[in-house]
Amino acid sequence: MGMFDHVRCEYPLPEPELQDELFQSKDTPVQGMVNYLVTREGELLELNPPKSDVLFQEIVNGPVELVTCQRGDLVTVTLHFEDRRVRSATIQRETLGKRARVLPAT
Repeated sequence: MGMFDHVRCEYPLPEPELQDELFQSKDTPVQGMVNYLVTREGELLELNPPKSDVLFQEIVNGPVELVTCQRGDLVTVTLHFEDRRVRSATIQRETLGKRARVLPAT
């Protein structure tokens, strides 16, 4: 399975109810249970160490997938970065089967 990072997104998403979700991603630079923030301006910042106010800017270009579960759906938000800023965001929902069990992120 591998490691993943946590991402909070202040950048306006196409579905406002996703705004307060804590996402997981395997597309972020570190992949070591690191906390990231996507700012309102669309920059991806590493919060390092976790739970501190120290911010480090990461250089990212291309798609970054953020994943969460919401009301029985697996939700994938793809942020498309160009010149270190989000240029667009798309959302895909997949309904999980009745037998699927999703544990919340800790």
